[in-house]
Amino acid sequence: MKKSIFQLAAIPIIIGMLIINCLLPTISQAQYSNLHTFTGYVNGDGGSPYGSLLSIGSNLYGMTAYNGTNNLGTIFKVTTSGTYTTIFNFAGGTTCGEVPLGSLIYDGTYLYGMTDGGGSSTVCAGGCGTIFKIKPDGTNYSIIYNFANNTTSGSEPSGDLIYDGTTTYLYGMTYGGGAHSLGTVFKIQSNGLNYSDLHDFAGGTSDGSMPEGSLLADNTFANLYGMTSGGGSSTVCSGGCGTIFKITPSATYTTIFNFAGGTSGGSEPLGSLIADGTFANLYGMTYGGGSSTVCSGGCGTIFKITPSATYTTIFNFAGGTTCGSHPYGDLIFNGTATLLYGMTEGGGAYNEGTIFSITSSGTNYNDRLDFDATNGSHPYGSLITDGTYFYGMEHDGGTNDDGTILQYGYCAPLTISDGTNYNGSTWSSNKYTTITIGTITTNTITATRAQDFKFSSNTTVNGPFSSSTYTLSIVPTPCP
Repeated sequence: MKKSIFQLAAIPIIIGMLIINCLLPTISQAQYSNLHTFTGYVNGDGGSPYGSLLSIGSNLYGMTAYNGTNNLGTIFKVTTSGTYTTIFNFAGGTTCGEVPLGSLIYDGTYLYGMTDGGGSSTVCAGGCGTIFKIKPDGTNYSIIYNFANNTTSGSEPSGDLIYDGTTTYLYGMTYGGGAHSLGTVFKIQSNGLNYSDLHDFAGGTSDGSMPEGSLLADNTFANLYGMTSGGGSSTVCSGGCGTIFKITPSATYTTIFNFAGGTSGGSEPLGSLIADGTFANLYGMTYGGGSSTVCSGGCGTIFKITPSATYTTIFNFAGGTTCGSHPYGDLIFNGTATLLYGMTEGGGAYNEGTIFSITSSGTNYNDRLDFDATNGSHPYGSLITDGTYFYGMEHDGGTNDDGTILQYGYCAPLTISDGTNYNGSTWSSNKYTTITIGTITTNTITATRAQDFKFSSNTTVNGPFSSSTYTLSIVPTPCP
């Protein structure tokens, strides 16, 4: 079944003076805020986003799958300071798409995207989906292709488009349609002409089926890499546990890996692959499988694979209160090829999903942030970064349970309210990734929320500091 779903504003820290007896473990310091809380039907706002954001100048662009004036989804922009504007409401029917489940791309003039439904085809109830373009100011919306769900056309796209090196062609995948009704890889000119299916997924033990992510092009656009959520040689999963494949723009297709499922391997990848800077390794995640028995069918995995198909599972999600589960989306490097960030839609302290980091070798997993229903939960997309903050969306949570847009500062300034210098450092003018504080015996360190600060061992720090009769020693660790 399509779409497997399981159902921080920077807060100033007030520090008084506390007694020190011995050192506590290191804790991570970060800033989290909601740039926008979707209000659903209220004022025609969007809700329930599935994809990721796109950064253009000082604006972030994205889509919601539902709500808006027609309850069929929206396109919006939001500034990094939180000024939000709906620029388009999907209307469905034969002349408009509906329910976008992916993200936007930009060619310098137009935004391009896909919708899961709507369009002129009557083969699918509500339409088989569309490819559209629109200007960033919300004008000049037009459908450039209507998926037909037949032997020569896909249906129900849920990932993103990518450009070739000259922006002449757009490439993408559909979840359904094609010769076997199990999805397609396609290309189309950006003016809507010359659509063709490059590959029709056949499923079974020799091919993948039902892709839900996007394609990744190598550095020369000689090969495109992708994943399917089903199909492949493993019999552990009904219908197969999924595959990794490569395909050339001229349609030469090769399955390079079959997910094993069960405790020995991942299963059902629902995101896309990313590459390191030299394209020596590709990285991705699976929604299920892996060694943990906390989740039925496994809590998911992180893996790397070379273009020549040397595959390694580098992490098994454990679920529970100290680890995420069921990643749904892509990984992202933090500006180097050494540290990966991502999100899970489950697990964590509130079982509402997490933001995590891990090295590219699979060590030092860190549950950075636990989502909760109040501030947003269950992300079904990926993070993007401007070098200081991550930005993303949560499908649920917030005031109306319609999701939120988040800003997460993984290396942001920590401001001490009294402005005191600690150990020679002025906290209000420096950035820190970690701090070490002293253990206290007669006072409780209390936080505004349980997830404001965490020990590296995932023990929650309780705060804020309120006593004025004790002393506190802080050893800052500068950001890298």
